[in-house]
Amino acid sequence: MGAFDNFALVPEQGATPTMEQLGSDMQEKISLLAARLDVRDAAAVMGFGAKAQKEMNTFSSIALSQMLSGDIEPLDSVMKTLAEQIRACSFTAEAKGFLARMLGGAASLADVRARYEKAVPRIDACANDLTDRRVALMRDSALLDRLYERNEGLYRELCSLIVVGKEIIRQAKERGEHADVVARIERRVQDIQVTQAASTQLAAQIRMIQAAHGMTCEKLQSALTVTIPLWKAQ
Repeated sequence: MGAFDNFALVPEQGATPTMEQLGSDMQEKISLLAARLDVRDAAAVMGFGAKAQKEMNTFSSIALSQMLSGDIEPLDSVMKTLAEQIRACSFTAEAKGFLARMLGGAASLADVRARYEKAVPRIDACANDLTDRRVALMRDSALLDRLYERNEGLYRELCSLIVVGKEIIRQAKERGEHADVVARIERRVQDIQVTQAASTQLAAQIRMIQAAHGMTCEKLQSALTVTIPLWKAQ
């Protein structure tokens, strides 16, 4: 069904149009495509949409693999380490003020400074880890964008096949084809609709992961541009 390579019927996922919703030129094109299929040929019916389904199945496996291949180490562990390092050396926690230090009620300034200098490399290491994670998430998000676009292209093709398939059914009934013949093509179209539903679910999964990545990137950005600089400036 190479005729569907650039045959997009819907602007986005979520709806399959009926023939009545399409322009006259598109309706004519669909009718011609539908007329090409010999519904009495079982092999031809089984082959209708098979290529798109196979490609969708292969793509789903690749997309799932990509979505599961990211860094699954919880961000909480890195953020916890950063928080512990900051608490371990805080001027506001250790240096209670000039009077307190004079009276010996808090750590000396020299002690606080020593702990600060010891903590800086650890804080910088956390910052580098957070930066690496943020870059990796941004890279993964860009990849997910490409996966989403490819999935949407497959969705459009499946949508087109469904519209054409329904027209094939209509024409078959109009010609008075045997009930078994009509039932066979109806089952074929139903199979394609199931694959289309899988494409819709995959799109939702991709967007859900991207949303989670976006929230994580915001947390990382806040730690890198607010928390760490504020600690160093205390």
